[in-house]
Amino acid sequence: DEEGDDDDDDDEEVDDEDTSSLVDPDVKWPEHLAGMRLGNIVKRIRDGSLEVKHIRERRRKLDAISFDWGDTRKFLDVPFEKAMCAMLAYFQVRGDMMVEEDFIIPGEIPWPDALAGYELGKTVTRIRQLQNFFEAYHTDKVA
Repeated sequence: DEEGDDDDDDDEEVDDEDTSSLVDPDVKWPEHLAGMRLGNIVKRIRDGSLEVKHIRERRRKLDAISFDWGDTRKFLDVPFEKAMCAMLAYFQVRGDMMVEEDFIIPGEIPWPDALAGYELGKTVTRIRQLQNFFEAYHTDKVA
């Protein structure tokens, strides 16, 4: 799966409003972006699944183009997809999910370099605290 190429079901929550008039037909899009499911990526940015709004520099870049962040009540304050990758790595290395609250992913083998320094313990604790929030707004993540 390439970035943004998930099942078609992921686009269900995107507004049904016809936005075809918002795309300038005279604009030539870069070839490498052809077929990119931008709506799916935007949905994941808005709900906090992708680590964008969580990082000041990324948030500022999208604020600068007046990005619509969507319903702030539904925003996950932990980057869910990064958290899932980190939990999978933890499970693969440790063989369980008994993550201590102060656990930080080490920057050494066999841990993934991309997750070095990630505060997984705090993240897991926060996800546990958000159980009702997930059940109310993100049922796709608890199914």
